[in-house]
Amino acid sequence: MKDLLQMAIDSAEDKKALDLVTIDISKLSSFADHLLICSGRNKVQVKAIADAIEDCLAREERRPYSKQGAGEGEWIVLDYLDFVVHVFQPSFRELYQLERLWSRV
Repeated sequence: MKDLLQMAIDSAEDKKALDLVTIDISKLSSFADHLLICSGRNKVQVKAIADAIEDCLAREERRPYSKQGAGEGEWIVLDYLDFVVHVFQPSFRELYQLERLWSRV
């Protein structure tokens, strides 16, 4: 079976996600081993990226433990316990700067 994180990455890339980044937080966090961060140009693309990841992993019988932000489509978070997916609109990604936050820890 293909690694689930790689499947999520592939699904995001298939939907033309922008600026895809993975961060290994295994030594810094007890809640997950990796963060997958990417952007979509607008609400529609953000939702499409998150939906594609969910659909792909559901075929492997993996559903997110938690899902936030799907109604707004500005920042969607999918928590798969081993890894957490963040799909942003560019302005929200710039505002929260998760990459910078986790690089300081």
